[in-house]
Amino acid sequence: MSNFSLNSLVNLDWKFGVCASTDELRQAGSTFLQLKLVFADQREVFMELTLPQFFQFLGEMEKVKANLESFS
Repeated sequence: MSNFSLNSLVNLDWKFGVCASTDELRQAGSTFLQLKLVFADQREVFMELTLPQFFQFLGEMEKVKANLESFS
């Protein structure tokens, strides 16, 4: 049997940005989101996502939230 533990998310910082310069012309002007997640055990997780990736991540987190709420 595997060990499974949950850590509460205690803080979330975010920054929105636009790529102003790059080696690839098609990436110039693209938007991104930087996230910093801080958990109760003081662990920090950093992520940089494109907007489509962020909306996919948000959708997955909403599914997780709905599943967790169904158990309470």
